[in-house]
Amino acid sequence: MLSVLLSAVALLQPSDDDKKIRGLIEELKLEDASARRKALDALLDRGKRAVPAAIEVLEDTRHGLKDQVDDLVGRLASREWKDRDAAQKSIVRLGRHAREFLQAHEGNADAEVAWRVKAALAEIEEREREEAGYEYLRNAGLCEFLGLAAEGDAKAVALLLKQLETPPTTNPALAEAHLALRVRAAEALGRLRATLPDAKAHDVAEHALELLKRNRDRRQCIALVQTLGRLRSEAAVTPLDSLVDDPERRDVHLKRAALRALAAIGDPRGVARAIKSLASEDVYMRDAAIEVLVEVAGQDFGLDPRQAPDAARERIQAARAWWEKKYGKEWSE
Repeated sequence: MLSVLLSAVALLQPSDDDKKIRGLIEELKLEDASARRKALDALLDRGKRAVPAAIEVLEDTRHGLKDQVDDLVGRLASREWKDRDAAQKSIVRLGRHAREFLQAHEGNADAEVAWRVKAALAEIEEREREEAGYEYLRNAGLCEFLGLAAEGDAKAVALLLKQLETPPTTNPALAEAHLALRVRAAEALGRLRATLPDAKAHDVAEHALELLKRNRDRRQCIALVQTLGRLRSEAAVTPLDSLVDDPERRDVHLKRAALRALAAIGDPRGVARAIKSLASEDVYMRDAAIEVLVEVAGQDFGLDPRQAPDAARERIQAARAWWEKKYGKEWSE
């Protein structure tokens, strides 16, 4: 009987691998981007084994936090000064999520306990912005991890949607970190497109378009455009078409990504935009348009991106004729 009980207790104890996974998740809060990348790669090496812990942290259920706070507040009344001081420091380390439970002890009858509670609350408030910033870093990393490792996991999808749909923060100092988190959530959902119903994929695309509209970070913009291609929502066709056609947009890499996204969506208008880009003055855009045609049509129509559009007029016309036949529509500029 005793051996059975000991076995049951052992099963409840976290394994060394579980502890390592938790440690790696905490390393996603590090300021050093290369250290965060190393931790994320280590999580990805563990794959689905690390998904439950990632979900639990991202879910932020705060199970047991009230009991932790109550226990530590009780230790604030210890006879030993070292114990009281250690308990106060432990309360502060619990961070901003402990605040609501700690505030219930502000009117403690013990004057020193009440003072220490107020001091801990003040320190938590002072650290809140920095703590929130590190949490955004960690959660962004967890979004990326789930997008790559949680295929078919409906709970992971629900949590990613929650991260994506959170309204912009009112704290200007955290706006950039919060935006990056939402972009990572959208990107992860794009990778999990097979788990999304079409209607929900459309909603994610709408969020991604809104993020793209007000984003100035080049890498994030490219990630959002690629995400729109993975989501395959027709809602993205007109905005992406306008992006490619916009003379004010000078980023060729972003426009090339938009052409590929349009082709991935599979709408005739997106393929038409690629054919129109065969006449672009930019050789790199012509090159991207040919790549799209090879993928969609299975041929390059003899086009060479180094050839000027005027010299390639007949070949461009052949691509237009193919488009008309494939989609049963008449070509129009």
